[in-house]
Amino acid sequence: MGSRDVAATRVSLLHRGNDTTVRLTGEYDDRELGGTPHRARITDAAVIGLLRELNPQLEIRGGRRDVDSDLSKLRDHSRVGSLTLRIDHDAGSVTLASLTGLRAHRYRYLEDYDGTPLVIDSFGVRQHGDYASQEFTAVSTGKGPLQWAAGISAYRERVKGSYTNGISEQIVCGPGYGYADCNQLVADIYGRDRVFVPAADGILTDVNRAKAANWGTSAYGAVDWKVIPDLTIGAGARYTWDHKRFDLDVPQVASTLGNVWLSTYYTSGYVRAAQVWDGVSPRVYARWAPNHDWTIYLSATKAMKAGGFGTFSLVASEPLDDYDLVPVGTKPDDYGKETVRSVELGVKGRLPDGRGTAAITAFHYIYNDLQANVFDPVLRSTQVINIGRVRGTGIEAEAALRFGRHVSLALTGAWTRTVKTGDRGCTLADCGGLGNPKLTTSAILRLQTPLRNGELYVQSEAFYASRARRSFDDRGFGRVPVCARGDVRLGYAGNAGWSLESYVRNVTNSLCYAGADNGGGISPATLWGPILARTAGLALTRRF
Repeated sequence: MGSRDVAATRVSLLHRGNDTTVRLTGEYDDRELGGTPHRARITDAAVIGLLRELNPQLEIRGGRRDVDSDLSKLRDHSRVGSLTLRIDHDAGSVTLASLTGLRAHRYRYLEDYDGTPLVIDSFGVRQHGDYASQEFTAVSTGKGPLQWAAGISAYRERVKGSYTNGISEQIVCGPGYGYADCNQLVADIYGRDRVFVPAADGILTDVNRAKAANWGTSAYGAVDWKVIPDLTIGAGARYTWDHKRFDLDVPQVASTLGNVWLSTYYTSGYVRAAQVWDGVSPRVYARWAPNHDWTIYLSATKAMKAGGFGTFSLVASEPLDDYDLVPVGTKPDDYGKETVRSVELGVKGRLPDGRGTAAITAFHYIYNDLQANVFDPVLRSTQVINIGRVRGTGIEAEAALRFGRHVSLALTGAWTRTVKTGDRGCTLADCGGLGNPKLTTSAILRLQTPLRNGELYVQSEAFYASRARRSFDDRGFGRVPVCARGDVRLGYAGNAGWSLESYVRNVTNSLCYAGADNGGGISPATLWGPILARTAGLALTRRF
């Protein structure tokens, strides 16, 4: 499946004056992981049957936890560094704060998206970028019934990347286009004067190069009014303005097949598009505390998220599917902003006699023009699109219980139902939901006792997630199976910060997946992100 190698460091400097506090924090994180493992579903008879016309012996070898891949190694390597400067100043009745952030990253990624031993969707990313932000806030600290907060912020972001997709030339010509061989495909598209010469590795590699330059500002304000000692009502709003500029370059491929697959066109350098999105996000709420232990709250919010540009699609005033240079005026395709309205009602508080805490929340939301990543079998790539209206209703609950000095139990649970309409031409009253499970629960039971200069403990953990109701399950493969698993830990935690823990993860050796893809065209449906099999280990930790 891959490996995991993580190195991270964090350094902080703190200065405290009479009225001013300054904190500078630097962080660096280097993560070398395996890319997301995909396993093709042999039950996808339509696609597997099409691929077997080229390779009659095609099988997806190994067990359900295994990946039968054409890649020798999946890769997910990121290096991220950041600097954060926070200054807080007590100005009497107002606390002023400044937050400055700088962040830079480099990212390398490689996955076998099709999950087969054939070269169909070998997707790679090389990307780097930087981000800078500045925020100023003012918060009242008076003791009157009216309190307020205000702030302004700005950011600038630059990202540059190269995105590749490799596919066998023989698969392009055969299952992809339905030709007996690549000579016929080349002759049909370009004429008899052009001759097909197989690439040295037999692979057609599409390349998309992208550059993004984004900047924006926002301003917000909020007011709280304590109507009576037990009741507080409040209102606030945030205005955001985002300018996004996007450049996309689709060069000619090295294969003599030409640009016939992921991008059936090419550009003569970068083409550019720019757009501005702005909006106001208001919020109102009420909070009632009938006693010192319990609080009941109600809030209503309307928010927006700026649109953007897709990395794998261009638009022009005329069709682009001509395997040639794009016309003048071609630019990156954009997707629109999304908006959400939500209402939340909750209760939280402390249980009698110090037995713990509990909380329960009910919510309802409506997304309009929800942004989503969708694999398009016609365009043979993942597109970012707006997929209509989504209504969601749910309940979340949690409790942290204590049974004396030595026993504690933490419980969580959530039930959510989502229904979508207007998704890609769907006229049904229910076009599917979002990808989250309908029901999730967890329980953590911990037994501990003092021992010398620390604590000896044993902990058991159980997790459950029902089948996820995949969005737009048009091929019937987009359902993630039920997941139920458990972990056990036995350890000693010293008061000086040292701890030693033995553990068994996934005690029941359950098979769970992070997600599912429907596939289509010549890309089979897949299950991806399986959890580890039963694993035992020992961890030594030092906390400072």
